[in-house]
Amino acid sequence: LAECPLTIKDPNESEVRTGSWSRVIRMENHRE
Repeated sequence: LAECPLTIKDPNESEVRTGSWSRVIRMENHRE
């Protein structure tokens, strides 16, 4: 998550929780 501070800068924001957050979680899962 530290690699994407711009995306997780404000998890409370709707935009981040809508698409960006989902994308980050998917990328993280795929990376592991």
